[in-house]
Amino acid sequence: MLDSETLNEIQELNMTYLLLAKQLLSEDREAGIFRLGVTEEVADYILSLSAKKLAQISRTSQFICTLRIEDVAELEATVASHRDYLATPSHQAMLLASKAAKG
Repeated sequence: MLDSETLNEIQELNMTYLLLAKQLLSEDREAGIFRLGVTEEVADYILSLSAKKLAQISRTSQFICTLRIEDVAELEATVASHRDYLATPSHQAMLLASKAAKG
């Protein structure tokens, strides 16, 4: 059972995620789809949401965003030195793109 503070934090994170997702998709739909890891159908739905619907969706007790990194090495690569090949943004993008192609 979640306490009210934890539930409020989840709902706030959900709203922040939805607002950011809508902004990313509005600015560059294709890049937003890639960065968010969503389908075109989900992207179109997010773009169509009114402020009221965004608020309704965000009020769930579940996270609506997921952690796309499933491997500890990938997480470690994000905090490694910038001189490290794995820490380059382009390499991280390639890792996520290869996951999207597999999924």
